[in-house]
Formats: sequence, C-alpha cells, structure tokens
Amino acid sequence: MDAVSFISVFLISFIAASVDVMVGGGGLITIPALGSLGFALRSVIATNRLFVVFFTLAALANYWHQKIRVDVKPLVVLLVARSAGAYVGANAVLTVATTELKFLVAGFMVAAIAAILVLDRQKGRTLDFLPKGPVRLALVAALFAVLGYYEGFVGGGGGTISRVLLMLFLGLPLLEAGVAELVMTVATSLTASTVFVSQGAVDYVLLVPMLAGGVIGALAGSHLAVKKGEAWLRPLLFVVVGALLVKLVFF
Repeated sequence: MDAVSFISVFLISFIAASVDVMVGGGGLITIPALGSLGFALRSVIATNRLFVVFFTLAALANYWHQKIRVDVKPLVVLLVARSAGAYVGANAVLTVATTELKFLVAGFMVAAIAAILVLDRQKGRTLDFLPKGPVRLALVAALFAVLGYYEGFVGGGGGTISRVLLMLFLGLPLLEAGVAELVMTVATSLTASTVFVSQGAVDYVLLVPMLAGGVIGALAGSHLAVKKGEAWLRPLLFVVVGALLVKLVFF
C-alpha cells in the first residue's frame, strides 16, 4: 500500500469510527469509500467487521472511564439473537457471487436507511402499543436477529438502527442506547469476524491503517458524545441519516 492510500484509509477510518461511536453509521462510510479506492468489496466487508471490534472496544473503555454505565442484563437475549443473525449473514457473504454482492449491498443500504427514516419519526418516544414483558422482548429479539444478519452481511448503518430500536422499544436515552449498542456490536462483530478470519477473507494490510485511524477516531468521538450530551447527539443522528441518504444516491 502506498503512502497516499495509507493516509486515505486512515482518514476514512478516523471519520467513520468517530461518527459510529456517537450515532452509528460508520460502515456506510467505510464500505463504499474503501471500495472506491479499489479494494475488493468482499475483502472490505470482512476487514471492516474486524476493524469494528477494535475501535468499539476503545470507545467502550473511554465511556467506562467517563462513568457512562448501562445495565447489560436485559440485553443478553438481544445479543444472542443478533449474534446468531450475524453468523448466518457472514456465511452468506462468502457464498454470494461478486457480481451479485454489489447489488445486495446496495439493497441492504436502501433498507437500512428506510428503516432509520421510518423509526426516527417517533422522535425517540417508546412505542407503547406493543405488549410489555416477555412478548415485547421476543419481538425485539426477532428484530435484532434480522439486524444481526444485515450486520454480518454488510454492517453499514446497523449501529444507527440498533440505537433507534433500543430507544423505541426499551426506552433508553440516546447516550445509554449508544453504549448498549457498542456492547452488542463487539459480540456480533466478533461472531462475523470469526467466520471471515477462518476463511482468509480479511485483508490485514488494509486493517493496519484502519485500526490506526479508527481507534483514535473512537476515542475522540466517545469523548465528544459525553461532553456534548443527548441534546447535541439527537440532531447529529438526523444529520447522519440525511448524509447517508445523500451518499447512497451517489454510491
């Protein structure tokens, strides 16, 4: 990799990670951006999953250091469902023809952005028409299994959708929903990465500048999220959704 490519990957990863740890959507930046630099799409998807594990852990460590806590017990069922979906999705990527993969990636991105736009109309309010207790948890777990499949397959925008789902169905504030999302992201990304690493799909040369930019970006983004608070994060969520929609048109 030449110096220009290294710097380009570093900057893309820095921006993607800093945005992702605040409101999600990092994969919708890295996947098309790195693909436009000439890296193979399948390799980019696989490498991005492993990349997510490292910068997410960096952000979680920073949130923990700044005393941002979340109760992970109610998330166990969601985490298991999401991880199972991620495992299936990761295996699906490895069996799809390259020519078909591009169309499937674009289709997933359209679905992800459509879901975000629909869900955001609730403006963070918890959905009260759904039954509470085990029935609601089962319904939410089913949604997270589908989300996990999407993340294992592509991953772009999954963190944003997850945050919105946690706010709507569990009533978590945006910052706490973000921390809960990062906890689950580590599990699902590790699941998908296990598949990709075992199949030799990860580009470790590409991973080096991604990690360098991503870890720094994650620390910067998580620090900014705590400093600015939810009053600043919520408008940013809508900005990211709009930016992803514009980017998708050009992608």
